[in-house]
Amino acid sequence: MTTPTTSPPAWWQTLEADFAAFLQTPLRDDGGRFHSGHEAAVTVLPRVHNDDDVGAARRLALYHEQYWMRLFHVLQQAFPRTSRVLGAFTFNQLAGAFLVTHGPRGFDLDDVPRAFHPALQAALDVLVSVGERARTPHGVIHDSVAARMARVEAHHLPVPSWGPVLRRMDLPWSMLAQALSLDEACRRAFEAPASRPWAIADADIDALMTSRARVVVAPSFSIVRVDWDIDIDGLAMPPGGNAVANAAAEDLDDTSTAAPVQHATAWHHVVVHHPEGVRHGVVDAVLARILARVRREDFSALLRHVEEKFPPGAVAHLQHSFAGYARLAAAQGWWVGLTWSRESR
Repeated sequence: MTTPTTSPPAWWQTLEADFAAFLQTPLRDDGGRFHSGHEAAVTVLPRVHNDDDVGAARRLALYHEQYWMRLFHVLQQAFPRTSRVLGAFTFNQLAGAFLVTHGPRGFDLDDVPRAFHPALQAALDVLVSVGERARTPHGVIHDSVAARMARVEAHHLPVPSWGPVLRRMDLPWSMLAQALSLDEACRRAFEAPASRPWAIADADIDALMTSRARVVVAPSFSIVRVDWDIDIDGLAMPPGGNAVANAAAEDLDDTSTAAPVQHATAWHHVVVHHPEGVRHGVVDAVLARILARVRREDFSALLRHVEEKFPPGAVAHLQHSFAGYARLAAAQGWWVGLTWSRESR
């Protein structure tokens, strides 16, 4: 026997809808801090206020602010380097505008950051012309985000209300793009299956070097070029509480951001998910190039690339050193196995 279902009363449905709209109303950031405006609760307040309850408006405002602080904090934890280079207040301005159109739709707050990277990356891509990065050394853009944004109309952005915020970002385009990419690599690695060290054999290395097999790369593996000091090694996740979630605008110059510092040579970060957690470390430019190319080509193609792009002697060096590189990649869990060519089966 099934129990008949009844719809909630109309007054309850209206209250639910009004309360949801209240929570989803963006915080105001005038006065240098994010806060709930009196207009946010204008519909809900009459339903909970009476003459003896003078604190109802304050409690609603606090609830409203804490809801948004939690969302800000979730995004800051997922993108700590991006938040660090922008400053928490500016980052939260981007986050707030993003959440208006990409608010939580499920029960897991960890779902919220998934759409943030593609949206912000798409906004950054709008600021460079097609093929421009391929024409610059190593694809690095030194122009500031603000300078690039001066040439673009806000309606071309995936989140048009980001326009005024981007116009104030006086930091190199590639610094922000690289911080965002490294954060996203770590976030995706955490969601991917963990990989254990692979006991690669001499026969496996021989199969790779004769192009009878290709490498299987760990699902969590990424490699990211970083040209700026974005406080990677000593970076901790943003602390809890509103001190960071609701950082004041007037604190930006003193504590939240620092002048861009470019490395003398680029750092190449490899990211992978081990059973103990997400790890990332730095490799040299040669190994970085190898790791990037073996994901999509066999050893013979890699040799041709090295012969065309590297100085004389590089091919001999690669042939001599490849076994050591392969053992390192297997021990670190970057490579997890082989896929054999049809001719080798």
